[in-house]
Amino acid sequence: MFGTNDVRFGRTLDEFGSELWTLVDLAIGRGVVPILSTIPPINGDPGSDARIPTFNRIIRAIAQGRGVPLTDLHRDLVPLANRGLVADGLHLTVATAGACVLTAAGLQAGYNVRNLVTIEALDRTRGALAGTASDASATTRSGSGHTSTPFVGSLPLVDLGDSRDGDALFASYGCGGPAQLGRELVYRFDVASARTIVASVVDRGAVNVDVHILAGSLSASACVASGGASATATVGPGTVYVVVDAQMPGFEGEYLLAVE
Repeated sequence: MFGTNDVRFGRTLDEFGSELWTLVDLAIGRGVVPILSTIPPINGDPGSDARIPTFNRIIRAIAQGRGVPLTDLHRDLVPLANRGLVADGLHLTVATAGACVLTAAGLQAGYNVRNLVTIEALDRTRGALAGTASDASATTRSGSGHTSTPFVGSLPLVDLGDSRDGDALFASYGCGGPAQLGRELVYRFDVASARTIVASVVDRGAVNVDVHILAGSLSASACVASGGASATATVGPGTVYVVVDAQMPGFEGEYLLAVE
């Protein structure tokens, strides 16, 4: 449930993502299975509320990359009256009969919904640890991320990748920015019509990767946007590539990516 105040008080996606990611790794290292939650909506603050979907995708990338459970509380609150929030626009509503009433009437309140999805996640986690629950039918990414066989995805996409697994094809990009002498991983999207896409990347520690959007072909000259934390471009119709590239060999490593 971290994130609401990070969004409200102007913390960057990189700050939030890298610190939550570290907390998850510390928990796993101590034998804890963390269950992550997406951030609830915020009413009455459109600017903060607009940032939440991107922050939630970074949370999803952490859960996906580390193979830990995620409850999509945001998704489950949106259909409720006032999106399950009390008058302050921040805290969850509670059913008159109590927060643990899980009837159809009780589940019109935000905290009741949170309690249900949390209980379900705990039950599924116990089943997974006991070997009685499986995600064998879950969608997996295709491709290797190399320039010859990029990861193939659809929008929106989240991923926890490692640039050490990539190539070192591109040393610079046609849309500017610093030299990119480290290894890179490539994601491919087929876009049916013109649209604006935003690619955001989170790194931590000694890792320093940039993100680049290439339109039409996998070449440095096809770059239409670059950034150290995010890149935005209007692209399509056609094939679009998002490349996550390390500035130097010593800066390669794990990163979180959200493309939306």
